Amino acid sequence: DPYILAYSGYGESLLMRLAEKHQSSVAALTYQYRMNEEICKLSSYLIYGGLLKCGSEDVRRRKLELRNFPASLPPVLGQKKGLWPWLKMVVNPDKPVLFVDTDNIRGNSSPESDKGNEMEALEVKKRGRAGGKVTNPT
Repeated sequence: DPYILAYSGYGESLLMRLAEKHQSSVAALTYQYRMNEEICKLSSYLIYGGLLKCGSEDVRRRKLELRNFPASLPPVLGQKKGLWPWLKMVVNPDKPVLFVDTDNIRGNSSPESDKGNEMEALEVKKRGRAGGKVTNPT
């Protein structure tokens, strides 16, 4: 019940209450030390009004480390070579920000799913589109 939440204090975080009581103690986050530049830009734009920056050059350039990418990715079911196109795009270290539409992924109860890996069965059924649709591939 929203009424109970609002009047019992559960609808507001402790940090929000402290910030309202002690406004002089609140400081805007300007530098962060966890996200690479592309991820930081997204957060900065969506949440911080473009003011958030990377705190160091090392953080700014940091990428996902995958040994032997893309050769280390699993092969397409039933083939000796080849990659799942969506998987290659999704885990590509050169694409730190990627949106994947997974609305069309459903559980699979076909005979193929009994082979042990539902994603492989779904991959076969969807003809290479098991991971959903990458909405910003470039």
